[in-house]
Amino acid sequence: PPLGADRPALPPGSPILLRFSTRALGAEPQNWAIAQDRRGLLYVGNSSGVLEYDGARWRLIPTRERTCIRSLALGRDGRIYVGAQGEIGYLAPDGLGQMAFVSLKDQIPLEDRDFADVWSTLATPWGVCFGSRRRLFLWAAGHLRVIRPETSFHLAFALGDRILVREAGL
Repeated sequence: PPLGADRPALPPGSPILLRFSTRALGAEPQNWAIAQDRRGLLYVGNSSGVLEYDGARWRLIPTRERTCIRSLALGRDGRIYVGAQGEIGYLAPDGLGQMAFVSLKDQIPLEDRDFADVWSTLATPWGVCFGSRRRLFLWAAGHLRVIRPETSFHLAFALGDRILVREAGL
């Protein structure tokens, strides 16, 4: 069922707020990003990994290197894309049908793997952009392109079919 379908309707003007303890989450208290898939499930970028919430239960999906998740995006292909500390990838069903993290790090040339936090994950009409200060990674049609800054990148944003990114000192 869609998230919240079993909850009664709130009177107009009521705040919509649910609070969860770290015990209920089974993860760290710091959350960095949130996305919702086409089924209505919520995904939260947490310091422990990706948290999946089906409206009743939380489940932790760790990355391969068990890093902090800084950014999430729902791609046009329906996948949740994940930007983490030194890692990029997406969620896909495993052999049991549960969502698992699929790393794209093996697609990155060795000399470009020295990036840190991926603060921006952006879904565009032509692919997904993962933005860190040291690199931009463009993932489209199963291929990864790397863009290096002259100085360092700041946050990246999607505007229509364009990616906007500020580069320090330019």
